[in-house]
Amino acid sequence: MAYGQPSDSTTEAQAQRLFDEGRALMEQGRYSEACPKLLASERLSSSGGTLLNLASCYEKEGKLASAWARFREAAARAAAANKPDIEKHANERALALAPQLSTLTITVPPASDVPGLVVKRDGALVERGAWGSALPVDAGTYAIEASAPGHARFESRIVVKGGADRESIVVPVLEREREVAHEEAPVKEPPPPTDEGWPTSKKLGLVAGAFGVFGLGVGSFFGLRAMSLNDDAVSHCPASPRCNDPAGPELTRDAQSAATVSTIAFIAGAALLVGGAVLWFTAPGRSSASASRF
Repeated sequence: MAYGQPSDSTTEAQAQRLFDEGRALMEQGRYSEACPKLLASERLSSSGGTLLNLASCYEKEGKLASAWARFREAAARAAAANKPDIEKHANERALALAPQLSTLTITVPPASDVPGLVVKRDGALVERGAWGSALPVDAGTYAIEASAPGHARFESRIVVKGGADRESIVVPVLEREREVAHEEAPVKEPPPPTDEGWPTSKKLGLVAGAFGVFGLGVGSFFGLRAMSLNDDAVSHCPASPRCNDPAGPELTRDAQSAATVSTIAFIAGAALLVGGAVLWFTAPGRSSASASRF
């Protein structure tokens, strides 16, 4: 016996305690609590008496397939132990349950039987030999799944009712999974930058240039006006700087004012035009400006 393992006497004591607790719970009608106790006792120390009580507990709980299987197991054990009375009792109980058993059939058509196919019911393997057979099951909901290498998994749920219900499910042809290419994916080039218009500096250059042109136009207008006023002033006083005609000096002053405005306008317009040209020609293009924002 390995170190840490309970001795035979300890195991028997534990099995007996669980059996007693299970029997007490059965007498109280608490079958869902009693059956696990009896099952644990049977696994610790198997006996025909525990099997019969466990079978009766399952029958009371409504798990007829489990009860039927336990009665048949108890009958086989009694036959091996040469206990005909117990064998007869267990067989009679099993025969009485047989017509009430519900069954579940899991069918796998030849087209669905791909290499490596595995079928499970509630996570437990369904052997190939059990495919297509109406197997007794307790009433309840069952999860059916089928899987195979290189194929998508099939999953479904089916409800089996009590009272000799007959349910079946067919495993469909599993879809093949798409093979994943192991080649290195090509590097995607970034999309060409979108044309989002001129950059701000270029727009400012355009505005400055427009104002520069306007300034030159204003300068030209006032320059021409200054020349015209000067000609008028000379016509009033053609012979001498001293002029007795009061209109002459006034026209001269107007001509000087127009000349001053023309000069200022020319200087400002030229400066704006030069500045606008610098901004326009030194600003990045549309594609560069768009790319710089990413």
